[in-house]
Amino acid sequence: MSAYLQMGHDTENLVGADDLDEFTGIILSPVNRDPKQIAEKMPVFRKAGDYDIVLDPQLYIPRGNREHLVMQPYFPATFDTTDFSSPEGWTDIVRRLSMFAGDLGVDAVASPVIMPRRWTSKFYDTSVETSRMLSAEVGESMRVLTTCLVSLSELASANHAREIGSIMTRHETGGFYIVLHTDIDPRREISDPVGLASFMYLISLLQRHAPVTVAYSSSDMLLFKADGPVKSRLTVFVKKY
Repeated sequence: MSAYLQMGHDTENLVGADDLDEFTGIILSPVNRDPKQIAEKMPVFRKAGDYDIVLDPQLYIPRGNREHLVMQPYFPATFDTTDFSSPEGWTDIVRRLSMFAGDLGVDAVASPVIMPRRWTSKFYDTSVETSRMLSAEVGESMRVLTTCLVSLSELASANHAREIGSIMTRHETGGFYIVLHTDIDPRREISDPVGLASFMYLISLLQRHAPVTVAYSSSDMLLFKADGPVKSRLTVFVKKY
């Protein structure tokens, strides 16, 4: 099982630290660092080890917690008034995100998504199209991970997980980046057995198509890792937002 470190508050000192050599990747966190700080750390991370570095644009972060996110070059001044319900609304962000990821020299970038007002099939359709747009923009310069943002409260059955999985696997991707939205406090385990079972089923469905990264995992990563027929392709990292 691979593990990724997310660069939260004051976590750079963990990269390359003794007894943490099992961590094979790094997730850049724009909400915690301005663009200059992120860029300055890239050569430090490269020197520290052979890490797979992923940029998560984090546009799903709630408005009150954006911190440095609003300073990123792909974050538009009209973010809160733009219609993101169709792929057309993402054109400029995708272009700017591609440029920023290229300038940083990351190995992979997760496709941008926002927190939806309603968890509809159209939301997931748009998520897939946005990932396809980003893939076309970056070409072969880096991997694009299709972000799959799901709500625990919406995973009421395996049928819903199957519906989401069917939509998310409609195009070829370098991997899936799953962000599970919950009302659970950071570092607390999921206690909803139905939602947890459906989430594990969704992971197993996506794993059949491409490698999976489960974001913001706690000790529940052991359950996520244990499910599915392609276990060696699942990647997790630790920290809830």
